[in-house]
Amino acid sequence: MAAAIGECGFRDSTVADVVRHARTSRRTFYEYFASKQACFIALLQEANAAMVRQIAAAVDPRAPWDAPIKGTGRDHSAPGADSGGAGGTADRRASGLRPPRL
Repeated sequence: MAAAIGECGFRDSTVADVVRHARTSRRTFYEYFASKQACFIALLQEANAAMVRQIAAAVDPRAPWDAPIKGTGRDHSAPGADSGGAGGTADRRASGLRPPRL
């Protein structure tokens, strides 16, 4: 699904595009998903779960809440440390968080 969306966009992608990229059949697709939309929702759920795992791996649950996040090289609790805005692109780049490749 991710490859089909990357190639055609969600609106223009078809189940045929999805199964072609997955190297499977329509029959197999429909054994797992009721529709293209259901497949997309499953993709979003998996991407979200992967991002949560990635964030959890970057945070030490025993550390104080305002401790720096591992691997960022930045103290996010320092005044002015949030130069890109909460959740901005600069923050994601600095923390090394990337969307999972599905």
